[in-house]
Amino acid sequence: MIPVPALLAQAIEDALDDLELEILHMPLYPDALFERIQKAPRRRP
Repeated sequence: MIPVPALLAQAIEDALDDLELEILHMPLYPDALFERIQKAPRRRP
């Protein structure tokens, strides 16, 4: 059995690595993800 929700959450976190975004709840709907991206702090270079 493959834990697909956990894999998807990790893939989203990896893709948005410059944001300090942690996904703890699934399912994650597009509008909720967009809102979290807008509110997420940016990592300083």
